[in-house]
Amino acid sequence: MHVTIEGAEPRVFEAGGEWPQRVRSLRVELHPYFGFTADRCTALLERPGYRVWPVPEEPEKWIYAVRP
Repeated sequence: MHVTIEGAEPRVFEAGGEWPQRVRSLRVELHPYFGFTADRCTALLERPGYRVWPVPEEPEKWIYAVRP
């Protein structure tokens, strides 16, 4: 799932719900100017069990996340 919702990502990830169990992989756009940094995104996605790493070409802009 490609996630780019212009700064609303933290609210979606913090809300939880059942969607993480149904989505295996994510590509998430970071928004450091809204306070949504790679560290914050990583912390939010590791809670539901995603393995997270920055996109090598744009580590300050995108994160990959995969659930086993």
